[in-house]
Amino acid sequence: MAKKNIKKVDKEAKIDIESKDLPDSVKQAIIITIFVLLFLGLFYLITVLILDDGTSSKKNNNDTVEVQHKEVLVGTSFSISDSEYYVLYYKTDDDEINSDLASLVSNYRSSNKDPYLYTVDMSNALNSAFNSDSSNSLATKASELKISGPTLIKFVDGKISQYIEGIETITETLK
Repeated sequence: MAKKNIKKVDKEAKIDIESKDLPDSVKQAIIITIFVLLFLGLFYLITVLILDDGTSSKKNNNDTVEVQHKEVLVGTSFSISDSEYYVLYYKTDDDEINSDLASLVSNYRSSNKDPYLYTVDMSNALNSAFNSDSSNSLATKASELKISGPTLIKFVDGKISQYIEGIETITETLK
């Protein structure tokens, strides 16, 4: 009888031990999750290595940021810090006008004439709200400004002092 009891206790112990193991479906889920995380981690590391362009935060870069002031938006025309300056408004997507005025601007800037000449691309979506069929030469702030065709405006102390329309007149003024 003692042997039967020992065998019975031994079987019960084995059943208890086996029942404490995780079911196969849970084991598979854990293994799949670990492989997916390792896979994503590997791709992350590969991406970091491939896309590293040498601009990591560990490197000491003394590069300076340079702001471009040659082309401005219509909204900033009245607030440029120069005391006297020209702003040329024209559509750069019009090839005929663009080629004439781009060479005129280049020649004016290369001759180092004063006042400085800024340009505004009226085909830019940010400036398109200021395109109009009729112009407003009496504007006192940017929101009142309306541009119809190529226009050159001379600003003195943030106010309009000259308002010139037409390519021929602009060319004569800037020569």
